[in-house]
Amino acid sequence: MGLLTPSENHIIRIKGPSPPLNFNVRNPGSKNVAMPILVAAALTGGNATICRVPNLADIRILLSILELLGVAVHRRGEEVDFSGGNIRSEEVPASLSSELRGSIYTLALPAVRLGRGRIGAVGGDNLAGRSLEPHLRALRGFGLEATLSSDGLQVSGGFPRPSEFNLNERYAGVSATCLALLIAASLEGRSVIRSVSGEPEVDDLLDCLKAFGVLVYRDGRAIAVQGPFNGDHLSYSVPIDTTYCGTMAMAAAITEGTAYITNEAATRMGTIIPVLSSLGLTTVTHDGYLRLSGTVKFPQRVETGEFPAFPSDLVPPLIALLTKVPGESRVVEHVYKSRFDHVPYLVKMGVKCTLDGNEVKIVGGTVLHGGQVRGTGIRETAALLLAALHAQGITEISNAGALARGYEDLPDDLAKAGASVAMLSR
Repeated sequence: MGLLTPSENHIIRIKGPSPPLNFNVRNPGSKNVAMPILVAAALTGGNATICRVPNLADIRILLSILELLGVAVHRRGEEVDFSGGNIRSEEVPASLSSELRGSIYTLALPAVRLGRGRIGAVGGDNLAGRSLEPHLRALRGFGLEATLSSDGLQVSGGFPRPSEFNLNERYAGVSATCLALLIAASLEGRSVIRSVSGEPEVDDLLDCLKAFGVLVYRDGRAIAVQGPFNGDHLSYSVPIDTTYCGTMAMAAAITEGTAYITNEAATRMGTIIPVLSSLGLTTVTHDGYLRLSGTVKFPQRVETGEFPAFPSDLVPPLIALLTKVPGESRVVEHVYKSRFDHVPYLVKMGVKCTLDGNEVKIVGGTVLHGGQVRGTGIRETAALLLAALHAQGITEISNAGALARGYEDLPDDLAKAGASVAMLSR
């Protein structure tokens, strides 16, 4: 079927209901972890190789930004090689940075190497509750002057210095924490960053920094970092994308099929698999895999939040799965207020859903009907695709290009397993 691009012109056509879909779920690298790791490799200023890099639109844009800044980058399939380079630009243009939230990480390069820099805009899905205030604290914590205006985010004031500071009044998000860690790892000396995120993606970056010769120590919500990077030819492999694995498991469940998930992936899905089991699915571990099969039949109340709560990124696909469960289920979203943008389209397809603030009530088990719906964010579009798998008739999802930012080719993955999925335009 070929890779999607993040274009509003993409239309996906699904004919349902789908037969049971059976997957040997692949182990692609995690986009959210790959982005700070790729920037860490660029910050080393030497030779480094990052493996299992997913082929996603957001990753391709991030690498383009790094090359524009002056980093020497060479991609070979799932591997990306870095071989130094001189930072020749202090500005990340809005034309690129506005496409992805992870562009904020690239600001670390001009900030560390030049003592100044500017990013035209920070993009990503439009999720209420996202703020750049923790990122400003991260930059200011190292002695930089950071200002946010209609022209973007600008840093100045000379080179950053090792320091001790609080990143947030409570707990900062993943991207603000990772930005602070990237800068701290680049500096010669000891920094202590407090009130950091407790999400697994932060620990993944810490593991990478250790592999790159940086001394790090975590004590709950505080992290001590002793830089700088050290090593001749550095190498690291991006951890598995649990959001992709979770989406494929839900696609199997919604069609009453089977998903085979490697034990390596299953061990990283400790907050996801128990929820799927509580819905009635059977899990069996055998010969290096976890087999997930059966029928969802028990309604549940699921709340998101910081790790180890259920991850917010999987809320939209979970809601699609809950439309299959007889009875009333509820999902309470504590992270982002706009995780329910796809709900009106589910209602259009016949789902009995009601919204009340950050909570959605789903009365599942009713027959869904295909129709014309519109994708919004990455996970919301994926949710509409999953719902269409058990709807009667034809569903057409317009504005479906957002999928390319988070999935290498989700329509093709489903089609290869037997779903009737086709691209009408690209």
